[in-house]
Amino acid sequence: MAIEFRDKEWYERGIDINSVIVSIDSPIGTYIVNNVGIIYLRFHGRKEWYSYNYSEGELREIALKVKELKPEKVYLFFNNNHNMLENARLNDEDNERSNFSSLMGF
Repeated sequence: MAIEFRDKEWYERGIDINSVIVSIDSPIGTYIVNNVGIIYLRFHGRKEWYSYNYSEGELREIALKVKELKPEKVYLFFNNNHNMLENARLNDEDNERSNFSSLMGF
């Protein structure tokens, strides 16, 4: 089971549960959580909900934060509608400059 909070106070409280806390990058903030060895990260759009085009630098910044938490598994979900395919392609295996796999050593 995975739980996604829509109020930043829940992330800031440091809830201890035995379920995946969904990590987010969104207008309410960036909260990356590894509480059970799994990071499930949803990209909602950094400045605007669902309509945002992540830069390569922003994706690299997030990848490095994820790497610091040393998860066993990482799941990425681009939920930024119009730009999700383009942003996901930046994380394609062939793009070694910004993709999560190469930055994290997977």
